[in-house]
Amino acid sequence: MAICRQVSVFLWKLRRANYSLKECWNMQVLISHASVRANNRNARNLMRHEDTYDGARNSFDFCMIMVSNLSNKAHILRSIMGHITTNIQSYVMYEVLETAYVKLEAGLKR
Repeated sequence: MAICRQVSVFLWKLRRANYSLKECWNMQVLISHASVRANNRNARNLMRHEDTYDGARNSFDFCMIMVSNLSNKAHILRSIMGHITTNIQSYVMYEVLETAYVKLEAGLKR
């Protein structure tokens, strides 16, 4: 019974980690959409005063490129972590628990 409890706790922790990763994805999408809107708004403002904001445009563009690169890396990392947690969870559910259940049924039939 203790082994079943340990497996259940482990699966619950995996599900909670997967849920947290999905919440991170939601936040990342919101931030991405907000940064695109801010980028479009600032680009329009900078185009109106092109001669006076040349240095500001370059620094703004640089910052947006850095934010975009960081966001892409975070997205890749989150995707990999989600893939790993999902695969471990399905392995435990279908390969470990299902096999143990089949052995339990065979033992009960005898």
